[in-house]
Amino acid sequence: MKKIFNLPLFLILFITSFSFMSCSDDEGEITTNNIVGTWKSTHWLMDEDINDGSFFGTGEQYVQFNADGSCIEVDIYDDYDIGFGEPIEGSIDIIRGSWFLSDDKLRIEGGGLTPATFDVLKLTDDELTISYMGITMPYVRVSDSEINQYLNE
Repeated sequence: MKKIFNLPLFLILFITSFSFMSCSDDEGEITTNNIVGTWKSTHWLMDEDINDGSFFGTGEQYVQFNADGSCIEVDIYDDYDIGFGEPIEGSIDIIRGSWFLSDDKLRIEGGGLTPATFDVLKLTDDELTISYMGITMPYVRVSDSEINQYLNE
């Protein structure tokens, strides 16, 4: 029996078999490239007791993740009352720190804050949802100018 070897057909089959094996579903993949940018909280409301003091706050929160691993958080309080003589309505806190993303864990530290590791529940081009100690925090991507207006004051 004579064997027929067709090199072009063999190469096509060989290359196609690898292309099927290397394909992956990138949808929902969490990477550092996805998170770089400015995010605004879509729901920022705190209501809890801290060391037997009443604590209630609403307002806006922005977080900017920079490609160099630095981050900036800006908290704008519309209604803020801590029973410890802390600033109230209209105060703005700016916190600078660093971030690191690995798989579905986001670690933020610095700026006088206790380092915290958040679970990343969702990260797309436009939405970020993280969770810390059972509290879910949704964010949407916004223009850098939204946070910069508070940084340039």
